[in-house]
Amino acid sequence: MKEVVGVDVGISNPHLRRHPADVANGESKAEVAAKLGICRDTMHEWAKRHPEFSDAIKKGEHLSEAWWCKLGRKGAAGEADINPTVWIFNMKNRFGWRDKQDVTTDGGKLPHGPMEVVIVRSTEQA
Repeated sequence: MKEVVGVDVGISNPHLRRHPADVANGESKAEVAAKLGICRDTMHEWAKRHPEFSDAIKKGEHLSEAWWCKLGRKGAAGEADINPTVWIFNMKNRFGWRDKQDVTTDGGKLPHGPMEVVIVRSTEQA
């Protein structure tokens, strides 16, 4: 049995020790799993059973997101030719980014805190 990210998971794939380094170039979990010759479910199972492996996966996700952030920043500065639409969808779908929407009826800012919503049903019929 080989040691993988400090955890004995009973496999002999040498790529597992490099997981965070693999995603430091923006790779997804699917790409890493393919590189390892396993399915994503197996990767998730190992992460559930081995906290150190789970930490390596999380570190890898942060490194991947950082790589994509840097690419976006370079694109915004004109230092890299990127497709903004692809970049935005990638960030939303892979890293949970979302558009911020402040919706009001009077043109002002929404108050922070709880909001009460009252639904009034009309008793009149048209």
